[in-house]
Amino acid sequence: MFMKKRIWLFILSLMMMTSAAVAETIISVSDTVGLNNAFSQINAIGGEYTISLRNDITGSIEINNSNATVTIVGNGYTLSGVSQIITVSNGVLNLGDGESELTLAYTGTIDQDPGFVYINGTNAICNMYEKVIIRDSKKDNQFGGGVAVQSGTFHMYGGTIQNCGVASGSVCFGGGVAVYSGGIFIMDGGTIKECYAIVEHEPPGNEITSTGGGVFVSSGGNFVMNGGTIQECHAKYGAGVALVSSYDELDSHRSEGFWGYTNSLVQINGGKFIKNKADLCGGGIFASSLLYVDPRALATSNPRVGINDPTGFFLNGGTLSQNDAYAGGGVFLVGIHETDTQHVQIHNATITSNTAAEGAGIEINSYWTAAEIKDCTITGNEAKVDSDGDGGVGGGIVVLSNTGTKMLGTNILCNNTAETLGADAYLNGSASVTFTSASAMNQTYHNSGIRIDGWYDDTDPRWSEEKASGTGNTFLGDVYELVNKTQGIIAAYTYHEPTEMPLTISLNWDDQDNVDLLRPYEITVRLTDRNGNPLKQTNGEDAVFTLTARDGWRKSLLMVPFDVNTMKVVAEVVEDYTQLEPKVVINADGSISIEMTNQHIPEVTPTPSDTPTPLPTETPELTPGPGEEREDIPDTGDKSNVGVWALLAVFSVVGIVFLITYRRNHRK
Repeated sequence: MFMKKRIWLFILSLMMMTSAAVAETIISVSDTVGLNNAFSQINAIGGEYTISLRNDITGSIEINNSNATVTIVGNGYTLSGVSQIITVSNGVLNLGDGESELTLAYTGTIDQDPGFVYINGTNAICNMYEKVIIRDSKKDNQFGGGVAVQSGTFHMYGGTIQNCGVASGSVCFGGGVAVYSGGIFIMDGGTIKECYAIVEHEPPGNEITSTGGGVFVSSGGNFVMNGGTIQECHAKYGAGVALVSSYDELDSHRSEGFWGYTNSLVQINGGKFIKNKADLCGGGIFASSLLYVDPRALATSNPRVGINDPTGFFLNGGTLSQNDAYAGGGVFLVGIHETDTQHVQIHNATITSNTAAEGAGIEINSYWTAAEIKDCTITGNEAKVDSDGDGGVGGGIVVLSNTGTKMLGTNILCNNTAETLGADAYLNGSASVTFTSASAMNQTYHNSGIRIDGWYDDTDPRWSEEKASGTGNTFLGDVYELVNKTQGIIAAYTYHEPTEMPLTISLNWDDQDNVDLLRPYEITVRLTDRNGNPLKQTNGEDAVFTLTARDGWRKSLLMVPFDVNTMKVVAEVVEDYTQLEPKVVINADGSISIEMTNQHIPEVTPTPSDTPTPLPTETPELTPGPGEEREDIPDTGDKSNVGVWALLAVFSVVGIVFLITYRRNHRK
């Protein structure tokens, strides 16, 4: 009985090994024929496969078996082709294993099929991993330059979609990825860059095209971004991401008024939008249910409209930086209703260093968009006047014809700039917004070192309590009768005309540390206006004083406030010195620093050398006198004094005699 049990265990283990072997089949391919044969087998019988490329291959593949799971390992090789290089209609396709490089390269000129990678099937799943590149796909009159998700799921864990787009025709959506008809795109990592959706065609009315340079979402599509980067993409609307209602979506809400609704979802939980550019609206993100797209322009059947719960736009994190547009450099929102299941939220986002003619950080447009902005940082954005002389308004946020926008929590909306009006916020006549308390932001106004304490009317660079706008923190666009009933607001500090102006003046000497002793012990300085009238100190005395070496050539005064631009510094002239132009600095706290320099370059006088002139080292040649012949005297090399040597010899002889006499006497 025991033996039988062991036999059965052995048989079972063999079965398990056989099952494991069948579950993972590795197929190496090196040419188009091998690739086609492999996928014919996969679609016929299903199973789990690894396709290992052993060469650069030209071709296309399709997975259409719900029981198939295929991983393509590139080993550094390229799969190239035109039109749709990969189609997933059923089953699971893994692009890459996260370790070896795989490139999907478009080698055509332009085509009219959606997506270089096309996912179209309820049970179709495509996963993309690190070290995978999809590049250079060019489309005409289509959805999805790089990837089209008409239904099914595309999950991007890593890798790069680069230089893909739609650049001709009347339909132009989703240069990098287009998600529609209930498709799902989840982005956990990787990069979508240099993708585009740009055509010359301009539809009539509220219909738009050239939308979604990086990602386009419509017709019940779903896009969830948890990480990764969308950068340097280009479109007319939504250079980074565009959520736009299709005509079908709006029509499905005809009983509710048609406009303002979407069955699609964009949810940004993390990631970065960097250096994207929209020619019109939404440099980083564009969301609209007023401007719409019409997918019926496609030659294929109308996309199926999926319904999500909830729907709308949710920016719940992430960073938008250095994006650019005419309106809404970071984010542009227009015409989306707030309902029980449809929302517009901007939470926990960092929106900084974006540019636009209006709404450099955010623009919210139309009565319907009841956006909720909470716990965000909106700083350092800049509204610039465009080449036509328009704009330059709303560096931080623009709200037009909207009464539902709310700012909640601990938003930091400050230190933005505008060349015309509304450094931090700009509202037109029918807009009203409740802002976060300015003092609660606990921020310093630009580089002044002074804390922001309130909201002020941005019509004067100096802020005073009398110019504070609105009641509490709620601001109405028509509170002030400015140009077109428009209000510009800035978060700043209360500015008061000063009663005194601290001033410090110092004198530097540039004279090689007074090497020629020309520097005086003191000099007299006077401060006057441009007409020569003396400026006054707060003690009533003229600003006439002495700078001395004993005080370190420095003086501090309290002055009656004056116009620094009309000030003159008159210093006593020092002979042989040149007075350089005073350097005047206005410090952040309003004090003045003046730095003067007297310059003198001493003349350089040669200094006698302490080293004696060396004596000659050769014996002078003797010239014989008249009637004498010169004898050559051999040079013995002895230059000593002969008398000294003779004296030493005498002493030596005397010493020897004394020693001999002494020894004889002692022997006796």
